[in-house]
Amino acid sequence: MKVLVPAVRVNDSLLLAPSADVCPLYAVYELEKGGFKLVKVVASRGSGSSALREAVESERPDIVIVPEAAEVRELEMLGVGVCRSRELEVEKALRELGGTPP
Repeated sequence: MKVLVPAVRVNDSLLLAPSADVCPLYAVYELEKGGFKLVKVVASRGSGSSALREAVESERPDIVIVPEAAEVRELEMLGVGVCRSRELEVEKALRELGGTPP
């Protein structure tokens, strides 16, 4: 399963961006049985819902992890699954989906 995560980099860690629409990076993970791996990190090409839409259309994820309070209507219209997370660290949010680190 391919997972897209709006993210910010703090030191060497990837954190879930406070807003799915305004974030500097998108992390792409592959979630497999019993694990997950970072495939790539891509820079956001702008801000707002158009940047998120472009990332979804470009990367074709199965699921997008967003902050718990995020607006998800547009993601649902794009046909992508949505996981709302309270976690700050991306890896902890991935564990909520059933992944464990390699």
